[in-house]
Amino acid sequence: MIELERTFLIKHVPAGLQESLSKKMCDLYIPANERHPHTRIRQNGDAYEFTKKRPIDNDPSKQIESTVYLTKDEFDSLKKSDAKQVSKQRYFYGEDGYSYEVDVFEGPLKGLVLVDIEFENE
Repeated sequence: MIELERTFLIKHVPAGLQESLSKKMCDLYIPANERHPHTRIRQNGDAYEFTKKRPIDNDPSKQIESTVYLTKDEFDSLKKSDAKQVSKQRYFYGEDGYSYEVDVFEGPLKGLVLVDIEFENE
């Protein structure tokens, strides 16, 4: 699958964000020694995934994405690996007819807020 997505750093949490639907996410990026690993395992609410993303033509807004769904036991086993861990709350936010995913980070990245926008085509 090809994912078309742009990510933006935002200065302020959007008004009403706390009232939006959200879910807790935990990402573990492997291998930990890479600056920008392409492989991650994720707890996505009550679901678990193993995902590999590769940019197309060095363009991070266009990536080939492959995902395999895991059981909780598989996730728990894999999370013991040496990985970069990131925790966040993902909010599903809408404004002016557009849908956004707003990530509010926790732990060492507390204060970081990013918004992702996915596109159907270029």
